[in-house]
Amino acid sequence: MNEDNRPILIIDSLNLFIRNYVVNPSMTSNGIHCGGIVGYLNSIRYLNNKFSPKQIIIAWENKGSAKRRAIYPEYKAGRKPVKPNRFYDDEIPDSEENKVWQTIFLTKILNNLPICQIYVDDCEADDVIGYLCKYKLKGKRKLIVSSDKDMYQLLDESTQVYSPIRKVIIDNAYMKSEYNLIPENFVLCKAICGDSSDNIPGVKRVGFKSLIKRVKILSNDTEISLDDIFEYCKNEIKTSKIKLYSNIIDGEELVKRNLRLMNLDTAMLSFGQIKKIDYALDTFKSKKDKISMIRMLINTGIQNVNVDSIFYSMNSIKG
Repeated sequence: MNEDNRPILIIDSLNLFIRNYVVNPSMTSNGIHCGGIVGYLNSIRYLNNKFSPKQIIIAWENKGSAKRRAIYPEYKAGRKPVKPNRFYDDEIPDSEENKVWQTIFLTKILNNLPICQIYVDDCEADDVIGYLCKYKLKGKRKLIVSSDKDMYQLLDESTQVYSPIRKVIIDNAYMKSEYNLIPENFVLCKAICGDSSDNIPGVKRVGFKSLIKRVKILSNDTEISLDDIFEYCKNEIKTSKIKLYSNIIDGEELVKRNLRLMNLDTAMLSFGQIKKIDYALDTFKSKKDKISMIRMLINTGIQNVNVDSIFYSMNSIKG
């Protein structure tokens, strides 16, 4: 692959970790669940072999977004703890402590690889990725690795999303085929319909498919605004008895709040947080230390990780 055409891989790190933590049954030699670590490292190898990126950036979640909680205190409230759902023994003890240990160990062991890790207090990985895509790395070819559909709003001619669950690349053409939407209008639909995974309520009795079907301007090939949608609904009320239109108008303030919560831009980042993101990227020094990585895995009793193949997969990355 041409050097200039190889993508920058941007990984929604907690998203990838949780997926592996839930499904990978690996245990250390001491009987401690380590599936998140093993699966994550194997995923890194797979992604390298599949896409041959010229750079890898990992964005970690750190305490969540204080600004979003200020707008809506119930944001992400009531989430059930994530538990492993497949294992060799009859039961792996459910432990938040174990999950935290695995993520901390991952951040340390990844320091032996040519991977730039970014963690910023009181903001979400989504916002870090949004800033990188829209500003810091604008115009450069990027591939976001995440199963989070919030990332779809970042799609453009130089940015794609790879879903590790579906194992497909989402781009503008995929969005049009799958949803009959352009990426810029996707977040408007989510603002109206809400997002149960983040505990964000939507307009009552308005589903995603019915919204796109009834509010036809959403399928335009040009970006529209919430005001355009409200105006469209007001005009439709004059000749239609369909409740969807009046429900959207009645829920105007709710929808506007939801858009503020869901929109990925710099609004949820402070100047200081942006400076930290820039500093992490600008001062990053690539490193490859196979011996240290092997030693860490052995000392922790972690098996089922082919270190040689991981490092071989990263030959195209300078370091």
